[in-house]
Amino acid sequence: MVLATVAFAVTACADSTRDMPLNHIQIAGAELSYIDVGEGEPVVFVHGALGDYRTWDQQIEPFAERYRVISYSRRYHYPNEWPEDAEGSSSVALHAEDLAELIKELGVGPVHLIGHSFGAFVALLTARDHPELVQTLTLGEPPVMSLAAETTEGATLLREFQPHHEAVAGFATGDDEEGVRRFIDEVMGENGFSSLPADIRAEMMQNVRSLKGAIAGEPAAFSARKREVSVCRHC
Repeated sequence: MVLATVAFAVTACADSTRDMPLNHIQIAGAELSYIDVGEGEPVVFVHGALGDYRTWDQQIEPFAERYRVISYSRRYHYPNEWPEDAEGSSSVALHAEDLAELIKELGVGPVHLIGHSFGAFVALLTARDHPELVQTLTLGEPPVMSLAAETTEGATLLREFQPHHEAVAGFATGDDEEGVRRFIDEVMGENGFSSLPADIRAEMMQNVRSLKGAIAGEPAAFSARKREVSVCRHC
């Protein structure tokens, strides 16, 4: 397995996915939506906490020129169903198992796996638990903060960087957009949310419940559990 880490920038979306057929598959009792285009070795994109299959609009067409590209919406993300018991049950481990089952059901493993933010953590755990399904692993800013917590300097920085605290305070006002704004501003800097293109902000708001669910169900995604991450040192 080849591992790479990269930094992703949020850019304006192209319209590519709007013209592509949207497929659906049943995975562990949930219907997941996905795009499947191109031919060649399979590449699977895994989006972050406020994203969905459209997150990768800028990458899908260029990659599809050489690869089979699969971009899916994780459980509870647009346009997938939001069941009554969703909030509080959105763990990294659950999404990692969904991803492994998706790869198996589509019969495409081993894949080139690319994840961003929460999706990078999902991809990392999938590769740890199912290495036979992953050929290469590319991670953009995976929130595995517990690695930092193992050093004095890192623990200090971690205490200063807790974006979910800002989001929780924003959501407590009853204004979901305020919660998303505070979360993005904490991650990207002052006015980070307002500086994004309107279509990006709108897509984030379509996934606001997923962010709230991830914070409630898996705070480890933002201050990761040492148990999950330390094992990954052997991947």
